Amino acid sequence: MIALLAVALLQARAVTGVMTNVQRDWRYEPPCGIIASIMNRCSDVEAFTAELQLPDGTTVPLIFFRTGPGPHPRTGDSGTWELHREVVFPLLLCAQRGALTSTGCLAEVWWALESDDDMPASLRGR
Repeated sequence: MIALLAVALLQARAVTGVMTNVQRDWRYEPPCGIIASIMNRCSDVEAFTAELQLPDGTTVPLIFFRTGPGPHPRTGDSGTWELHREVVFPLLLCAQRGALTSTGCLAEVWWALESDDDMPASLRGR
């Protein structure tokens, strides 16, 4: 029972901090070729990696995805964030390696923002 509780506690955690080093990271986006891009058949999902600086100075690396022009965290945003433990695949790298080798695609475990509800309420409406 204790082991199950420990796993549940690792799945989500509310932390207070300031978002730093927010940058788009194409490695985690679905690949899109030139022709598909011209024909507007690419996914509108954008992947971002960032760090959340906690009050004690430590940083937590995290990932989040944005669909379309919706709100997303920016460098300097602060508040309480709901982080979830997620398995993420670097889709672009997987596609590139799949074309060159038969090696499987390795998953990565990240802290992630799953939805707009995981952002501080003050940032959701912008």
